[in-house]
Amino acid sequence: MLLLRRLLFGVLAGLLPGAIVAVVAEPPWTEWAVHAVVLGAVLGLLVGGRGQSFGSAFSVGLLTGLLDWVVWTLSLRPVWEGQRPSWTIEEAVSGFPGLVAAVLFGATAGLICHALALWRPPRPAPQPAKPHVVVVGGGFGGVGAARELD
Repeated sequence: MLLLRRLLFGVLAGLLPGAIVAVVAEPPWTEWAVHAVVLGAVLGLLVGGRGQSFGSAFSVGLLTGLLDWVVWTLSLRPVWEGQRPSWTIEEAVSGFPGLVAAVLFGATAGLICHALALWRPPRPAPQPAKPHVVVVGGGFGGVGAARELD
């Protein structure tokens, strides 16, 4: 259940910054939507725990965005399009706007994911326990008796 919750929070955290990046950077919508959901799910697994701070979630999101840019934009997308990946300076410079978008997306999604992980649905107030007294009696070889008083 906890893993599913982390994945769900990650996907939700990826949708808002993914939509903002899609409007500003204008990448292909379908590709970016799938990309945002997958990257959000990864961030949910990495950041979805409660043992982190907002700074840590920001850093993990930022580095995940950087890794995403290197793996997807520079490596897998050219292969997807039938080309060979070329990790040259010219390719990296031409993909710089994508780097900015991926890093901002990751950092923002990391913060949102951490904020969602901190959120808990309200729980009903606990009922106070009724006080009770237990009296135990007995001795060697005898059978003890226990009784609860209200």
